[in-house]
Amino acid sequence: MRIRIQGLSFELTDAIVRHIEGRIKLSLGTASDQIAAVSVRLKDINGPRGGADKRCRIVVRLRPLRSIIVEAVGRDLYATVDEAAARAKEAVWRRLKRRRTLRREYANRGLHRLTA
Repeated sequence: MRIRIQGLSFELTDAIVRHIEGRIKLSLGTASDQIAAVSVRLKDINGPRGGADKRCRIVVRLRPLRSIIVEAVGRDLYATVDEAAARAKEAVWRRLKRRRTLRREYANRGLHRLTA
């Protein structure tokens, strides 16, 4: 699983990068064999004006050729990253569960045709 991190309107520090990598690996590590790449984009929406202005967008590229996009906005960058990573984890597991269910459903349809 490759992780690409971009800071669009501010400089990324080593602490931020370590936090993001750790959070992504913790949230998505168990599904890493199904994930091709993860892209994290951080942006300060309002600049120096303050408020809930830190945005974290995570794009998870699943194998084969599916993408999941989640986003979180908040005041604290670290909390925003944590929230976006949690949302990404839920979305990935929902997609993988749906994929397994559809495989079973199609497999069962094929069995019924053979026995009839």
